[in-house]
Amino acid sequence: MFARSLPHAGPRTRSHALAPWTVLGALSLVAAAFAMLFASVAGAAAPVGTITAAPAKSSGTAPLRGPAVPAGAFVNRPTMSMAAYKAESANRVAPGARRAGVTRTAPRTVSSSFGFNGLTQPQCGCAPSDSNSAILGTQIAETVNVSLATYSKSGVQKTNRLFSTITGYSASGLTDPRILSDTTWKRYSAEILAFPTSTSNQPLLLMASKNNNAGASYFVYNLNVGPLCGAPATNPFFDYPQIGQTQDAVVVTGNCFQGNSFVGAKTFAVAKAILYNGLGFSVPVFGVSSADGTATPANVLDQNPSMQLITTNQHMVAFNNPQAGGYATFGPDTAITGFEARATPRAAGQAGCTTTSCQLDTSDGRFVQDSTQFGDQLWNVATYGFGGANGSFATPYWGQFSIAGHNTTQFGAAITDSCSDDFNASLAVSTADKMWINWTSTDPQGSPCGQTFVRQMEGGRLSTTGSGSLSNIFNAFNSAAELTGNFDPNFGRQRWGDTSSMSLDTATNAWSTNNSVVNSSTWGTRIVKVTQ
Repeated sequence: MFARSLPHAGPRTRSHALAPWTVLGALSLVAAAFAMLFASVAGAAAPVGTITAAPAKSSGTAPLRGPAVPAGAFVNRPTMSMAAYKAESANRVAPGARRAGVTRTAPRTVSSSFGFNGLTQPQCGCAPSDSNSAILGTQIAETVNVSLATYSKSGVQKTNRLFSTITGYSASGLTDPRILSDTTWKRYSAEILAFPTSTSNQPLLLMASKNNNAGASYFVYNLNVGPLCGAPATNPFFDYPQIGQTQDAVVVTGNCFQGNSFVGAKTFAVAKAILYNGLGFSVPVFGVSSADGTATPANVLDQNPSMQLITTNQHMVAFNNPQAGGYATFGPDTAITGFEARATPRAAGQAGCTTTSCQLDTSDGRFVQDSTQFGDQLWNVATYGFGGANGSFATPYWGQFSIAGHNTTQFGAAITDSCSDDFNASLAVSTADKMWINWTSTDPQGSPCGQTFVRQMEGGRLSTTGSGSLSNIFNAFNSAAELTGNFDPNFGRQRWGDTSSMSLDTATNAWSTNNSVVNSSTWGTRIVKVTQ
């Protein structure tokens, strides 16, 4: 995808392995040493703890399915109270209303020549799908809630494996997977979250492929993230993990809850030289203010050792990763200026849907995929209520942000038509300032634009496209039915995918992964090649 220089240390072979950290009985000493180190770094926040792992185990091969997700499980929960979330996302706009100022720009630069169906609910037995994908060479790797599949670029499925088999973990249900590819070292990194096994233990399985095949063997780390959220406090829960990367590190973020109360995001990073060789580690963990909401990492395309986390409430937090200075430093936490005002979007209607229970949840305005970062640029997209109004049309607002100035260079909306709800958006950008974006779209029952089932939309722009504009958009896929079988009593609506993804491939191609509807009770996924 993009050439990168080699990491400072470089992923080492086993012959260079260092002795693993000895951790039992020594965590307080490690934390104290980190605190002294960071106190000497001007402007850096002190770590709030450590995360420790013994040398990794190799992935399993025998068929293994862990317990199902607990009944009534409450995952990917909003960082505000549920009562506030339901009130802000209530559908306050009549189906016949229209948004003003919806325009198209030229020339047409984005098209799709190919797409295929990915994993579906019967292969998962879970909802929502939590789908995303990564590209490496000739392979596409897709994750959904409990499975990882690989495909050729012609859409032929090569492997389909349960995460419980890959990780060898079967003590509790699994959820919220993510996968990303490293085009320099030809590896994949992935994670999947397990439900707590006690008030003091919640596993996060962190994985690094041993080669360029996502369907083969992994180094697997079983990390206890429960203490990061205050375990053994009442019902601690680590939720909505995300992963990003610099040239030399993999970065993990997640939301911490105690009961249903959000207590802030946490983040840590592990050097690729450690992960890619299955070595043990002990690394500092940093906290993000609960006022900031969900913290999303970036995919850093150049050699910058500083990653910018972007938060739900439009802040940037600098994270200097393991190859920099004292292994990692954190801060400052700075507000972004000039972006669209954050507002909770309304739930989305569907053709045939006339009650709240069949509306699709459109989330709480968080960024659902890792940002793209290079030079002074940070790009991402979040779904807000249109025009900064809670409960208005669900509308993806994409932005290009200046890292140095913490300001918005440009931003715009991705809108299918003047009546549509548009949501679950993700984007990727090349170092030539070429952007690809994908999202879900519906027109509700009774819409004067013509009610629709779920559509998968794609769009894009070039460096020469007018500021804040997309060159064009197109409808890549139409679902065949109204989704009614994924009702979540916690949200009071149908759960839609909490993630989607756009993955760079070549200078002209990217691949999008988003959710679809196979029949009324079954979600599907659709993988689409997007060219410009």
